[in-house]
Amino acid sequence: MKGSDPGMREPGHGAGAPSDASPERVGIAPGESGAINEAAREGETPQNPRDLWEGAMLRTRAAVLLASAAALVGCAAPPAGPPVILPQAGAPTPPVVRRSVPPPPPLAAPTVPVEAPVAIPAGAVYVCVVGSGDQRRVTAIEFVPKVATLCAKHPEMGPCQYEREGCRRSGGRVIAADGKEITKATEAEYDRKVMRVRFRGD
Repeated sequence: MKGSDPGMREPGHGAGAPSDASPERVGIAPGESGAINEAAREGETPQNPRDLWEGAMLRTRAAVLLASAAALVGCAAPPAGPPVILPQAGAPTPPVVRRSVPPPPPLAAPTVPVEAPVAIPAGAVYVCVVGSGDQRRVTAIEFVPKVATLCAKHPEMGPCQYEREGCRRSGGRVIAADGKEITKATEAEYDRKVMRVRFRGD
């Protein structure tokens, strides 16, 4: 059995074949290996160009996602106000009716912007106003005659307060039939009135 010829080498181990650690095997261009070796001599940690490229791609994707999220937040729809409730033909009249009130005709452009007065339809106990300007929406709140009379005399009663709070939860303001806004301070006065009545009853 003859010994192996020292002059014959296995494929892949010749003088011209790149080793496993050569720049060609790790995906580094020939001109970049010198810069990496130079950085290693100066005490810096050499960075693989492929790692740099992947890091740049991740930063770009993060920026695109942030821009998309900001655009979605900017396009969010304004509050829609309380849901509309209308009587149906042939069905019993609901205890509460909510109607959408069309916006008033546009006013002449003043020098100083002025909010148009709220038009309160006949029969409405309250109106719920959401938004302002061109985005303003008005919803009329009506009750059956018996409850409407009760709310006109005693606005602190439960059915009346429930509709007012529903308007505020929808992002609106409550305007009474006389055109005055019923604010949180007004509600606090209603609550004090109820407490006085209960105290006298006890």
